Amino acid sequence: MTNMHQDKAILKALNKEVFPSLSPKFNEQAMQFIYKEVKRKKKQNFILMISCLSAVSLGLIVLAIYLLKHYLSFNFAIHIQIPSFKPDTISQYYFDIYIAVLILVLISLDHLFRNYWYKRRYEGSMGQ
Repeated sequence: MTNMHQDKAILKALNKEVFPSLSPKFNEQAMQFIYKEVKRKKKQNFILMISCLSAVSLGLIVLAIYLLKHYLSFNFAIHIQIPSFKPDTISQYYFDIYIAVLILVLISLDHLFRNYWYKRRYEGSMGQ
């Protein structure tokens, strides 16, 4: 019997408006703050992931150079040949430059469209 009276007392205390009422925009402001924090946390995790990946990659490159130099007696002397510019090779250089510029343009367009798709898909759905 006492449990039933205690439950009723708790329900009565909870139903009373002891606290002042919240402003009508409180929920909207709270959700905006939460979305900003989520976006900030994702950015922070991305930067941390890129930093860790870069550190591990750099470590592997240094380890590979160390192993090549000390255990496999690899000669790191750089022998640079100066390219000869003959009429036949100049047309080949123009073609190579054309391919490099074309690849750069395609990669840039891919990046642009992926950003547009990401913003439209994910940032548009957050406001709903």
